[in-house]
Amino acid sequence: MNNIRSLIFFSLLVFSQVACCIPREDVLECGLPDGSKFILKSKYDWDPVAALIPADVQTEKDRTPYLIWYVNKKGIVHKTTAYVDYIGPYSDLNDQIDLSPFYVPCASLNKISFGQGIPLLDTPFTAIPLRYNGKKIEDMGRAMANKEGKAKQKSLAASAEFANSIQSSIYSGDLFRLEQQIKAGADINAPGNEGRAPLMLALDKPEFAPCALLLIKSGANLHPKGLKPDVTILMLAAGYSSPEVLKNLVDKQVFDVNQLNPNGETALTYAAAAGRLDNVIVLLEHGAMQVRNKQGVLIDIENARIQGYTDIVRLLELHK
Repeated sequence: MNNIRSLIFFSLLVFSQVACCIPREDVLECGLPDGSKFILKSKYDWDPVAALIPADVQTEKDRTPYLIWYVNKKGIVHKTTAYVDYIGPYSDLNDQIDLSPFYVPCASLNKISFGQGIPLLDTPFTAIPLRYNGKKIEDMGRAMANKEGKAKQKSLAASAEFANSIQSSIYSGDLFRLEQQIKAGADINAPGNEGRAPLMLALDKPEFAPCALLLIKSGANLHPKGLKPDVTILMLAAGYSSPEVLKNLVDKQVFDVNQLNPNGETALTYAAAAGRLDNVIVLLEHGAMQVRNKQGVLIDIENARIQGYTDIVRLLELHK
């Protein structure tokens, strides 16, 4: 595999030396009110190999300032030795082009002294960009506005979809609307944009408890997709939800209150580490046992002690 990578790299390097760099030229036309125009040309070397690399690699080299030609209304070209610094287009990952930089060199033309052969122009004058590499600036702007409009419509549609979703009802604590959505046949297990099932969202905060209880009562999947391996809904409820939700889940007898996650933690560990004395009490009443690490330390007591939850430490000390 390393030999293949080395061969590919060597091939790209050789190709880069052979093909690098390809001469290119940018042409910007700036129009004047009387129908005459300036033609600005900037040359550079384009690296085709760098363009193939999926990284932020410089693809152009040795960019020159714009060299300027003036074309009068009759199409007669007058060369000039004047230069304007190049300010080219900006392309982001979505290949959207920012048109504003084209206006800068055109607007700079009335601030420079032209060489011999250029007719005296009435000042001040305003030059505006007409074309960039043969493409009309107006068409480019229309295309960009159309693309931005579609992106905005898509964003608004997504916002509207979220506003009508179960997840939105949970976040806003709108129990009545959630109940109406469930009665209307909404999928109570469908993940939202975050990839989390509604019940998982409803366990994020104690104030979402009424929504969590409604979802559980309505038959929400108690083992939804999106949970980390060996992490249970019971553990999440112990750390973040209310005692009512936690007790409801324990009473269903579908969870082992002493189940361990990959880190050797139980639901009791979650409750103790979060400072949830109320949930610690519920778990102890339902047979939760403290666990020891490899050094023999009771991790639930240790976590509570580190966090400064002295009331939990005292209670757990009584239930060793």
